[in-house]
Amino acid sequence: RLRGSPRGRGADRPSLLPQEADDEPRVPRVSDDERTAAIDAMRTHADTWGGRIALSTLPFQGDIEGGGARARPMDAWIADYTASRGIPFLDVRACCGGEPGLVLADDPGYVSREGNLRAGTALGAAIAPLVTAPPP
Repeated sequence: RLRGSPRGRGADRPSLLPQEADDEPRVPRVSDDERTAAIDAMRTHADTWGGRIALSTLPFQGDIEGGGARARPMDAWIADYTASRGIPFLDVRACCGGEPGLVLADDPGYVSREGNLRAGTALGAAIAPLVTAPPP
């Protein structure tokens, strides 16, 4: 929500961060069934050319400012999905915890250039063994 609402905090103060949440209903998220169907379709397409997929979560403000990976609502779904299909899960949320300068100073809800570099480097290191390993 980028602008204030007549409900909750009022029109004079936007609510942008999780800790500023009010009682306004959230936008519906992608359901587990939709997520499963979309990623299964990616796997099917990758199979046509001998490719494989992996799932990853990247750090966000809470991970970075909190010093490491924080629980997210879809963690259980990711664990179940990847385990049931033998797909690698590359969790790089802990790569960037607790150091200054990894989120934008004027908009800490976004990862900075340095934060993205750290996350990309960690993701590259996690992917490298999968690229050189033969398919299961």
